[in-house]
Amino acid sequence: MITRLKEIAQKVKTLKSKRLSVACGEDPHTIEAVAQAVKEGIVRAVLTGDREKIIKVADQHQVDSSLFEIDHEPEMNKALVSAISKVRTKECDFLMKGLIDSAPYMHAILEESKKSSSSGQIVSHVSVIELPTYFKLLTVSDIAVIPYPDLKQKIAMLNYSIDVAHKLGIERPKSALICAVEKVNPKMNPTVEAALIAKMAERGQIKGSIVDGPLSLDL
Repeated sequence: MITRLKEIAQKVKTLKSKRLSVACGEDPHTIEAVAQAVKEGIVRAVLTGDREKIIKVADQHQVDSSLFEIDHEPEMNKALVSAISKVRTKECDFLMKGLIDSAPYMHAILEESKKSSSSGQIVSHVSVIELPTYFKLLTVSDIAVIPYPDLKQKIAMLNYSIDVAHKLGIERPKSALICAVEKVNPKMNPTVEAALIAKMAERGQIKGSIVDGPLSLDL
């Protein structure tokens, strides 16, 4: 079981490298992170954005820009669309955000998902968090895409989180359905939906995890 973020990197290094598409790659933190991943053999990278700016930023931070391919597209929105299309056409395996705000970045991804996702598929987000004072990793969903999920979306979010936990080697993850309070209150719909999902898991409709809720954040 993987219990620290560094162990994910160690595991990935044993696998075949993936091709990364970076949208708007002029960001120094992005360039440094991508360069490190390339040097460690984790990815092969394509940075889409303004070539001159990317090279300039790389030079300023002592990064060898020849480590990655640069697809010159100085206009930000076009660079974003181009980076996403590389994943859609399977030229690249996954996408990374560079020097662009989260709102237009996610909007473009969601628009693209309408074209390419299977019918009924829900786009969501899972974070993997390491706490220095805790002995294992936590997965949290959804902090970036769905601001107020309905029941169907919550079930999808839970299944995605369970899948990520399984990939971390956690055979039977414990899933907490977080609400404002830990008791079912008919006037608070999230508590009702949490109880429904917990019952679904109890009956085997959601597999691979111990699920409980509603649970308040302090619990």
